[in-house]
Amino acid sequence: MLAIGSITTKNKEGTIVFEKFVDDVQPTRMLEQVWVTVTRVPRMLRAFLPLWAMGSIIGATQKVDMVHLRATGQVRILVAVVDAKKIPPLADVCAGSGIYRLYFKAEEAPQVVDSDLEDDDLLEDKDKDKQADGDRVMEEADGANPPNPQGNNNTSQKPPQPS
Repeated sequence: MLAIGSITTKNKEGTIVFEKFVDDVQPTRMLEQVWVTVTRVPRMLRAFLPLWAMGSIIGATQKVDMVHLRATGQVRILVAVVDAKKIPPLADVCAGSGIYRLYFKAEEAPQVVDSDLEDDDLLEDKDKDKQADGDRVMEEADGANPPNPQGNNNTSQKPPQPS
């Protein structure tokens, strides 16, 4: 049908046009992704959801680096913004009955947004290579005690000792 393109009706009252259907709406512009360090964050706001909301103050929150927060005590948030140079240096936030002033500092080099969304996962390249080898079939366990390939010593799997 695409090769036909268009057909005019017998009485020339109308034209039928054949085009490829595009189901997905494409963005008009891609945003810059930049890691932002937030300082002077009160303890009551140092949880995932409040930190996600802090990122929304300056842009579209992409990630909250909870591992970095636990290791160093610094809050890092990945945000998507129109212009990384226009991130405000501070903002006032109301939490409970108090108002807190938060300070934002963007890292120097903004990240380039990849259009390949399938690659945005938690697998490392070596794990992806293992998956690419093909599907794996689950094997049935033989006997009452399945083999322990990792060598874990879980006491709940050991048979009871006679007394």
